[in-house]
Amino acid sequence: MTAHTALYTVDPLGQEDAALLRGVADLLVVAFPTIYAGDVTQALADVVQFAPEDRSLVARDSDGAPIGWLRMEHFKGQVSAEIKLVAVHPTRRHQGVGRTLVMAAEERMRANGCITMLATVGDTRGRTNLYGVDVTEDAPRLLAAFACHTDHPAGFFLEIGYRLVGLLPDAYGPGKHDLTLARRITKD
Repeated sequence: MTAHTALYTVDPLGQEDAALLRGVADLLVVAFPTIYAGDVTQALADVVQFAPEDRSLVARDSDGAPIGWLRMEHFKGQVSAEIKLVAVHPTRRHQGVGRTLVMAAEERMRANGCITMLATVGDTRGRTNLYGVDVTEDAPRLLAAFACHTDHPAGFFLEIGYRLVGLLPDAYGPGKHDLTLARRITKD
């Protein structure tokens, strides 16, 4: 499966192209400077770990350079899949690359029998109204009142039709939660 636009293509990322894997690692370093702090070796290890083509997609510009990467998980026997990471080069953000990656992942998972796509995003930097809050006290009310800064990944997923369906309290420490968003990807 290849998704084409006038400006880029989206394909599964396999482990056979060392230069492309390194290009995706370079992309992660610039897309997530606070996570990788310039450590291309760690980024490359992460990319290689998730490079089997059933677990990641890469968006490349017309010159073949990686401009986006999506990592997902789908476990045999389950009818849902989970987006774990969407990375887009800072110069290519707000141009539809992330949305195209998500749509391509949904198409791939739909073909594998999935009916729901999940996305998990964390808040470790205070970019949602749930940061620092003990959500175990009244989770339903807090989830209903959810809000986030425009630069938080939850905002991206909400914008493209995902809904907040749950959270894992204190996943990264007190008040630093993992948020789960979901969207039905079939018509049934």
